[in-house]
Amino acid sequence: MDSRRQRQVAKLLQEEMAALFLKHGRDWYGSAFLTITEATVTPDLAESRFYVSVFNVEDKQAVVLRLNAHASDVRYHLGQRVRHQLRHIPEVQFFLDDGMERAARVEELLKGE
Repeated sequence: MDSRRQRQVAKLLQEEMAALFLKHGRDWYGSAFLTITEATVTPDLAESRFYVSVFNVEDKQAVVLRLNAHASDVRYHLGQRVRHQLRHIPEVQFFLDDGMERAARVEELLKGE
């Protein structure tokens, strides 16, 4: 169960990360279409996890690996945007969220029956 503060910080980080992806996204992950589906923060606010859906590329895991390779740069830019709201900028990790693909697959299976 997340605390109210965790939810507030996660929402703030998700909004700011989306703005960063619009500005610097091509440098970090190339031409893929990427959306942030969820952001979570650990109870001590030291780590943040971003779950992303990736479209328009074959190897989705490679895009996530590229993002994680640029995590320090992403964290720096994120820190520049939220430095007045947070004392400590959390570490950044990206994970592939394939929930949309699984939902489409289930829908196909249900239509087939």
